[in-house]
Amino acid sequence: MPISVASVPEIYGRFDEICIFIHAVTSVGEISGVNLNDKAAARAMLLMRPKDIIVVSSPIENACLNYFNTLGLTIDPQRIVVVPVASDVPLTEGLVLDASALDRIKALVGNEPVVIDPFMAGKNEINLVVQLKKLLGNRVAYIGANLSVAQRVNRKDIARQLAIESNVPVAPGELISNILTSNGDNLTKEKLREAVQRQMGMTGNVVVKGVVGASGSATFVIKKGMCLDGALQKILDRRDNTEYLVEPLFKISVAPNVTVWIDPDDGAVLLANSTDQRLDENLIFAGSIFPSSARTHREIVGAATRLAKRLYQMGVSGWAGFDFVEYHDALTGEYRFFFSEINARYNGGLYAKALFDVIKSRQRQYNRPIPEAYVTQNIAISPATFYELQTAYSELLFDLETGYGVIGCD
Repeated sequence: MPISVASVPEIYGRFDEICIFIHAVTSVGEISGVNLNDKAAARAMLLMRPKDIIVVSSPIENACLNYFNTLGLTIDPQRIVVVPVASDVPLTEGLVLDASALDRIKALVGNEPVVIDPFMAGKNEINLVVQLKKLLGNRVAYIGANLSVAQRVNRKDIARQLAIESNVPVAPGELISNILTSNGDNLTKEKLREAVQRQMGMTGNVVVKGVVGASGSATFVIKKGMCLDGALQKILDRRDNTEYLVEPLFKISVAPNVTVWIDPDDGAVLLANSTDQRLDENLIFAGSIFPSSARTHREIVGAATRLAKRLYQMGVSGWAGFDFVEYHDALTGEYRFFFSEINARYNGGLYAKALFDVIKSRQRQYNRPIPEAYVTQNIAISPATFYELQTAYSELLFDLETGYGVIGCD
């Protein structure tokens, strides 16, 4: 049976409750080599309905709010709660400790039930739910999996096993465990070296993945001709993983991501987004392309659906993303795919998709050209206000009359 498709606004439209968006990426925990902070929590404004509330670490410029409202959003400045926090303090933790911000939320909510929409439901988010229940006396729920369950299924070794159990293809390869030396103090290269040499025979290149790590932070590419000792030492120096998946590196056709909504009540799966990830030569995420061009797209979506249903059986609901790899099989001449990893949490690619869905609806309403595709890209620029950027790049910005252009969002 084909999976049902829903836009991001349609999914949030299912909630009668007021959604409180607090998209603190620090909720995923520490990631070696990645400096996480919650400055980008304002992106969740792209998900808001008129009655919803967003929590941010700094004010959002009026020019920015006005611009996005012209695109079809309905952001009420009065429903933005600012919680100033130091860069090393998680936003959710700051909110729990900020009595004035909590009182502001209480005044905005009134007697309505609420649901907390976090980037990921970590320990700070659970503390917030407890605090709000005491403060509001209302029904307070949250979106997402229990932290321990989410962390478990996000492990690449666990995710690989779940894929196998769900009849989803995985890459050939092997899991290397117990790479501590006999005294338990140091990491040894020998097990990794032997695994890399075994797997390199298939394609000439290898990818080594720490079982814990997000956004490619624990992924390493070893190519034929590289100094193997140096590459392995670089991996072990990180000391953030003691277990690794070692797989042959295939020449990637596309790297699709499928993001679904798993209904908390009945486990129904809705397809919300399907993109091709833009990966650099080290397989680090650099942006997305919508829609996916995968030749095996239907089969990939089917695989994601089976995985989502398996996750629901384990207690996971809400947003979940699944990464895949499509490659050309030179022996058969066919395109094939295999599963890569799970993210049982909000997927950053949904911000662009949510805005895209809003714009399409608004353009259709006013009988204007409807965009059919988009590309996302992180671009480093000199510090500037949104108004300054809007003025400097006005000719590039999205044009409602043509349905084409650039939209900037930090």
